[in-house]
Amino acid sequence: VLQNIDLHALTGWIPERVAIRNNEPDFNADALFDKLLTRLEKGDVLVTAATGELSDAEADRTGLVATHAYAVLDVRREQGLRLLKLKNPWSHLRWRGNYSELDKLHWTPQLQRLLNFDPNSAAMFDNGVFWIDYDSILKFFDVFYLNWNPKLFNYTFCLHQSWKTGLGPIKDAYNIGENPQFFLQVDQGGSGAVWILLTRHITQIEDFKENREYITVLVYRNNGKKVFYPS
Repeated sequence: VLQNIDLHALTGWIPERVAIRNNEPDFNADALFDKLLTRLEKGDVLVTAATGELSDAEADRTGLVATHAYAVLDVRREQGLRLLKLKNPWSHLRWRGNYSELDKLHWTPQLQRLLNFDPNSAAMFDNGVFWIDYDSILKFFDVFYLNWNPKLFNYTFCLHQSWKTGLGPIKDAYNIGENPQFFLQVDQGGSGAVWILLTRHITQIEDFKENREYITVLVYRNNGKKVFYPS
């Protein structure tokens, strides 16, 4: 389940997916943590973190559930440490590694005071809430799902349109001349971010369960000319 899509349906907040790819040059783990730290505290974003595939041995050792999403309740930088407070929505089964309630090595009295956390008390009842260090997130988790407050966007434009599946080619690998096309013109100089969000109006429960139709967007820089052949 894509948690940011569900949260968008519930709240209207704008979804973003950030894959954790430590070996890719475009992935900046430090910048991502700083963004989570500042934006979550301001209330600008809702955050969930999801694991990828885990072996049975890894799941037993770590306490994590494979391909499972956890709510991010807090992000902190204390004493040079980068820590996140997560909650398993099942309200049980917690992380068993660094900075868990089982960790006897890293929890100093000062850190416990800063985070208002008592490992001994937490160990008495499993409510699914736990602290985890950011390095362990990068190792065992696969993706962050973000939902941004739409009030952060100064300008928005919403368009509702119908596009019947019988129109145009069955596959758009060779021709997109019949596909809906839109022209975006930026008159002022400078640079800025443009977010494009596609949603489908789903009217049948079978369509929702099976996700039978898929939509995407192609972006071309060609002075606003109609595009017939994808490239």
